[in-house]
Amino acid sequence: MKPFDYSDIDNYYNKAYWDDPGVKSGYSGMTKTLGGPWHEAACRWFDSAIPVKGKSLLDAGCGLGHFMYGFADLGADVCGIDVSEFCCRFIGEHCTLPVFRSRLENAQMILPESRDIVFCSATMEHIPQEHVERVFQNFIRIVKPGGIIFLEIDTVPDTEREFPEESHCNIRPWDSWFEEISRPVYNWAALPQVEIDLYTTTEFPGFPLPQWRFAVLRRL
Repeated sequence: MKPFDYSDIDNYYNKAYWDDPGVKSGYSGMTKTLGGPWHEAACRWFDSAIPVKGKSLLDAGCGLGHFMYGFADLGADVCGIDVSEFCCRFIGEHCTLPVFRSRLENAQMILPESRDIVFCSATMEHIPQEHVERVFQNFIRIVKPGGIIFLEIDTVPDTEREFPEESHCNIRPWDSWFEEISRPVYNWAALPQVEIDLYTTTEFPGFPLPQWRFAVLRRL
């Protein structure tokens, strides 16, 4: 598989990425639905331990907005951010939820301390390692003191995938991600009981997916 060209990431996540399995990813027909029952159930799962009603929530790496719709239905004040021109246009054409187009290592249009929750799912594995610290520091900048940052990361290697994904340029074991997240440079602290509550709930056993791991962090 050819090396991922991060300089062209703005144009990478196009319709083929979301609709045609094996072309760029394993996704199939994602532009045919807005949200859908799986993402709605995932948002309810999240809400069971981290209530979102009345909270301001940023979906960081929002893609087509599937989680945005689910969180909005639960009463959150939702906005999204994504680098993809196609994704941002898609959201703008299908709903009124605000979306910002930017790389997560930039994201300067999101005001400091403006969100109660930063939700980031299936995104960090697409970010080259040299940008990871900047992305995490932006999440810390954006969330309010005491606010929540949720990081879910796909750790499944290409050798275990039916459709390897070129843009998974930072697939690595969870232990390595945990070491990064635990660095003292980040002004956050883990919430292990909330993580346990989410991992052990039987309400929605399909999330996280096998070999996907997550951290729940509170900004200090």
